[in-house]
Amino acid sequence: MQRLAVVFGLVSTFLFPSTAGALTININPGATLAGNSAALAAFDRAAALWEAAFTDNISVNIDADLVNLGSNNIIGQAGSVELFAGYDVIRDQMVVDAANEPDNAIVAALPTAAQFTAFVPTGITLDGNISATKSNLKAMGFVGLDAQFGANDATIQFNTQFSFDFDNSDGVSAGLTDFETVAAHEIGHALGFISAVDSIDFLIDQGLTDSVSLNPLDLFRFGPVSYTHLRAHETEADL
Repeated sequence: MQRLAVVFGLVSTFLFPSTAGALTININPGATLAGNSAALAAFDRAAALWEAAFTDNISVNIDADLVNLGSNNIIGQAGSVELFAGYDVIRDQMVVDAANEPDNAIVAALPTAAQFTAFVPTGITLDGNISATKSNLKAMGFVGLDAQFGANDATIQFNTQFSFDFDNSDGVSAGLTDFETVAAHEIGHALGFISAVDSIDFLIDQGLTDSVSLNPLDLFRFGPVSYTHLRAHETEADL
């Protein structure tokens, strides 16, 4: 899978507490996906799995289609709108959002920018910001994002060069790829299951150096001596 991002700035004036309710994922299918009822039904089932897992009262808007991605190595890709702000702007809102959830009390212990330390590979630095998908920021309680940055939260594309099984209820046929599982994976990226490790891996693979932003999930990475450990070449299963 491949993840793309469109990054914009975020300012702290959007801070408001979120209200418990129900997550709604709105799928805006392109022509090819809309014309494939089995694929669209599988995508809807994948979205329903995520909707059942969260109670954030937000709507996530995803454009999706089946397209030729020009590579037989990419099953699907999610292009999320990502917004960034200073470390403490997002960290502090995470604490506010978790305050009324007893099982999330650990969030209050997340380090502030002044307390934060991290191990990163040689040639990689952190830019002091946190970048998050727009839908993730909605769930944290930031408001007004659709009005300022557009209604779309993510675009997901599935590669027509792959042969898919659109109904895994009776197993996945030999030689086919489970479409519903791919859809659930890509929706997860749109919701915020991303990590700076992905960016670091890319830079190292390309022999590049750069400064990167953390993602919210990275605040929950711990090394052996209580610092965040951003190690390259971790698999997606580790994220």
